[in-house]
Formats: sequence, C-alpha cells, structure tokens
Amino acid sequence: MEADVEIGFNLVDMAESDSSLATRALEDAEDVFEDIRCRLDRLGALERGHFTALVGELRRQIDVAREQNSP
Repeated sequence: MEADVEIGFNLVDMAESDSSLATRALEDAEDVFEDIRCRLDRLGALERGHFTALVGELRRQIDVAREQNSP
C-alpha cells in the first residue's frame, strides 16, 4: 500500500509540473486514492492507523492540485 501512496504523490507532482498532463494525472491520482481507501476499509483499526495521516495528505495534495489546475 505504501507504494500506491507513493504513486499517488508522483501523479500529483506530474500534474503540478506539466499542465498538459494535469487532467489525466489527477484522474489517475483519484483512482489510486479510491483504491487505497477501499483497501483501508478492509483493514483493522491498528493497520489502518498506520496509513491515515499519509492517505489524508495525499487527499489534501490532490485537492490542492485540482484547485490550481481548474479553469
């Protein structure tokens, strides 16, 4: 799951650095986030707790990148 979170952050970075890729990269980041969220729902509270802050930061960065790339 850590690798997926890293992929999500990399997609956000791509969106922020290349406006021609932004829409697609953010869509892919959303897909990664939703996949992570679904898998977190299946974990126990202790396991889920290890990822809560990291996944929350990914959500925040996706939202910020969306705002910066909206017309």
